[in-house]
Amino acid sequence: MLRIVVVGQSLRGLIAAWVFRQHPAVEVLVVGAHALAVHNAIDELSPNSPSLRSLFNAIGVAHSAFRPRVATMRGGRLRKCGKLGEARLRFDAEDLSLCLRGGSRPLPTAGWSIEPGEVLIGNLRVSYDFLLLALPMALCRQRVWFPVPADPAPTLYQSLVSTPFSPYHLWEEVLTRETPAGVVTRILNHIGSCIVESKANGAALQKDLTYLFPRGFQVECTQKHHRWVTDTLPENLASVPEAMPLGATIDFSYDLLRHWTTQRRKTT
Repeated sequence: MLRIVVVGQSLRGLIAAWVFRQHPAVEVLVVGAHALAVHNAIDELSPNSPSLRSLFNAIGVAHSAFRPRVATMRGGRLRKCGKLGEARLRFDAEDLSLCLRGGSRPLPTAGWSIEPGEVLIGNLRVSYDFLLLALPMALCRQRVWFPVPADPAPTLYQSLVSTPFSPYHLWEEVLTRETPAGVVTRILNHIGSCIVESKANGAALQKDLTYLFPRGFQVECTQKHHRWVTDTLPENLASVPEAMPLGATIDFSYDLLRHWTTQRRKTT
């Protein structure tokens, strides 16, 4: 029996674990932190893909396809775009998470670290043949035995912003061309809140948000995306790219499963 440990209970980690469990000769264990609210909110706006629809149908997750209404903001004015946005799927991230957890062995989420061939969880030692990191690499730095490179410059910030009134409620997506600090690039409407994508954080982001949400706002949480170089990972470890769409994560996981099972056959 081949044992794979997935570190991280984000939707990407849970999807990978579900894919791995489809192989009859693979045992899957999931450990590590849960996703932030901003992760789930962003994932609920996933691009429509055959792989993702097939997964939803297989595990019974309600979903529907739609094309978002898109506007461009320039000079403080909103203008409707001539084309609708990229096709997406509507679904409930918590529902998907609960369905994906079925059949996986529950392990504690705190106090874990990774050593060659073993995951340590408190006083418990769990051996593995292969391991998938489904958390941002920065969160793994103090928990792995191999060196993790210094943080590269973030390529994207995504913030979950609540507001008493959104000026953009008629649109699923707003492209911001001109803002005071020039850091916010896109606003996505999501169930009573907004996901704001920006090129910077801190004072510059606050300046743009004050302009974009004049009736007030609250930043609930922010996710930073980095472009990590993971070619130096040990041979039996892999990492899910931080911003990989859910549909692409399914395909990535099947490819990884084929690679690992083939590698195991060659060594036995």
